[in-house]
Amino acid sequence: MSGEGASGSTARGSTRSAPPRLRAWHARATTGSVAEMRAILASGDVLVPVRSPVRSPVERLSHDEIPVPTTPLPPASVVVRTSGSTGSPRHIVIPAEAFEASARASAARLDLRPDDVWWASLSPAHVGGIALLLRARALGCEVELTGGFDAEVFWKLCTAGRITHTSLVPTMLRRILDARPGGADVASLRAVLIGGAAADRALLERAMDAGIPVCTTWGMTETASQVATATPEQTAADPTHAGQPLEGVDVRVDDEGRLAVRTPTMALGELVDGRLVPLADDDGWYITDDLGRVDGDGFVRITGRGSDRIISGGVNVDPLDVEREIRTLPWVEDVAIVGVPDAEWGERVVAAVVVRAGRVPDDTRLLDALPASLGGARRPKAVVRVAKLPLNTNGKVDRTAVRALFEVHP
Repeated sequence: MSGEGASGSTARGSTRSAPPRLRAWHARATTGSVAEMRAILASGDVLVPVRSPVRSPVERLSHDEIPVPTTPLPPASVVVRTSGSTGSPRHIVIPAEAFEASARASAARLDLRPDDVWWASLSPAHVGGIALLLRARALGCEVELTGGFDAEVFWKLCTAGRITHTSLVPTMLRRILDARPGGADVASLRAVLIGGAAADRALLERAMDAGIPVCTTWGMTETASQVATATPEQTAADPTHAGQPLEGVDVRVDDEGRLAVRTPTMALGELVDGRLVPLADDDGWYITDDLGRVDGDGFVRITGRGSDRIISGGVNVDPLDVEREIRTLPWVEDVAIVGVPDAEWGERVVAAVVVRAGRVPDDTRLLDALPASLGGARRPKAVVRVAKLPLNTNGKVDRTAVRALFEVHP
């Protein structure tokens, strides 16, 4: 396996005789791929991470890979696809300055140092993965490139004392803990960021019991990754929040319970039919799809997503709340709650459950075994057992695919 230094320079301030070109980049966590990324950004061209191999960048982008902009984009900016966990992916334009501001704010919160070594675990085709690469580049840190996520590789790197930091989604963390070898050593780790989806308390406590310095975090593509991040000490004291906003970032709650963000890390906008549509209002506030609150100590607490909210018989049901209750059951390994169309109630709540081996003999008992506290509209009306939850390319639960399960198992 190979490491990769993170030095480099941007092309901002250089004179260009033509508008920046859009350059497709086969986004992989390998030495050659990252070197190509740096070369594209150093030239001032616009980077477009894609997951499949690139044979002809210009020709590829003239088709449906992205809505080709009708006006030039800023030099060295990045067009990142959202993960599409709740609908169609979107194309977000993030300027170099936003990634640089994000790197500075993250460094201040986590006390990052040039001798840190980040494991590139997330796909650089999405914001968490590419932000990690650009953060290390801006701070002069080293990046350990092993081709992507592998739970056994994580433990080998830890045992060798090779890495100090990484970023994971909850599913990755669970697989790492399940693959933990005897005598595993995590002494080199200084912080492991957990974000991208809700992580239940039991999972985080299991990680901390294993000595992993967990940092809960909340962020999104539209803000160049992190918005709020907890230190390991703050997560250990209370793993139910996502930390406080990073330096220079403001968070508030709107009248509908959605979290709004004003930040120097804000993307320029979304490409819609080639037009760059701003995300923030005239005062710089961006209304996210996340529901939550900011407590009296300034910690951000996520309660769900607006687009995931189910309305059944006029009652609002937040899947995250239902999932948290179901995960307390000893026979539940993982669960995803979605709403499916219902002629009488508009939507009905259903559950896809990963069952721990040998705990429940058959599907007919699953509904009866759900917590008694789940009553009325919040109680799932159908449960399907799955070997694993369907995930999108960024490791998040693909809720569209979960709904499709109930077309087969109504």
